[in-house]
Amino acid sequence: KKLVRYRRDFRAFASEQLKLMGQPLNFWPCQIPLIESVERQFKDRGFARCIWLKARQVGSSTLAQAFVAWRTMLWPHTSALVIADEAKRAENLFEISRSFYDHLDDDIRPVGRYVTKRELVFANPSTATRTADPGLRSRITVESAHKKNLAIGAAWQVVHLSECARYPNPAFVLDGVIPSVHRVPGTMLILESSAEMAGSWFRELCEASARGETAFDFKFVPWYLQPEYQICPMCHKTYPMVCTDQRHREQGVSFLELSAEERHMVAEFGLHAGHIKWMREKMSEMGNDWDLFRQSYPLTPDDAWVTPGAQVFPAKCLRDLRAGVEPPKRMGEVYSGPKVLDSPRGRLWIWSEPQPGKAYDIGVDVAM
Repeated sequence: KKLVRYRRDFRAFASEQLKLMGQPLNFWPCQIPLIESVERQFKDRGFARCIWLKARQVGSSTLAQAFVAWRTMLWPHTSALVIADEAKRAENLFEISRSFYDHLDDDIRPVGRYVTKRELVFANPSTATRTADPGLRSRITVESAHKKNLAIGAAWQVVHLSECARYPNPAFVLDGVIPSVHRVPGTMLILESSAEMAGSWFRELCEASARGETAFDFKFVPWYLQPEYQICPMCHKTYPMVCTDQRHREQGVSFLELSAEERHMVAEFGLHAGHIKWMREKMSEMGNDWDLFRQSYPLTPDDAWVTPGAQVFPAKCLRDLRAGVEPPKRMGEVYSGPKVLDSPRGRLWIWSEPQPGKAYDIGVDVAM
């Protein structure tokens, strides 16, 4: 009965069974929308395709590993592939999976055939009884993105790609890994990354998914949802002793003497004085580089794509102008003739039709 309940209820399994360094796995507020996305997808179509753009250190990698454990340690014939951008991160993700496995209750922990530095295999280790009692025959394989052709020729039921925007070869993900996860019930594919060092492929996939043009459900995790990212300016409490005194929140805003930009953040995103205090201290650690902070700790997806030191136009001006942007009246493609034919995904966007008899200038960026 416990196994059946855990298969149906990820949150119960994770909160009651999964532990890190001996401590129960507790969900943070920033993780709840990600969990809800996976639950909704499994309910609606039986599988999950997720792409998460995140701030730094918000627990998305740990949450993804919890989903990997849920599928591989409770279901038979489930192979999971976990890929990190570097070897050290791959080691950390493997240790998370190993900790989850070691702390499971004895009555639901699957028998393990062997454990290596990169693989957990859940199967009967005895050759004498394996035929009659094979075990789950599931596995978790953890690798670095620097290993080539890892997914070629293999079919995976679960894949977690950690910090995938930093992978050295995007084609490895797009052409090798993603096609290896078939669109069948029970499968799961999670791409999660901060935007630091992000190549154009990850941004394009995020934006296309946000528009509903891919099978992936896009979720953005802003930094202020993380409980660690706040310091009370009045009593100086910080996580895990978070200040809950409402008077401190009200007094803190006046005490800090907010700038115009900070007041805008409070009004638009619901930040309180503890967030502003933490943001100021973190920015001082980063040399007061506002663009660098926004990229590592974005408030919006647009913030995440900022390239520090390379922005020509002020971000606030761009944000104000973007708020007034209207969709084009029509979209199309240019063909020989010349002629323009309408196309819902055309590369020519038209806001106003040209008027006969008038001359027009055209500007073209030919950079490749």
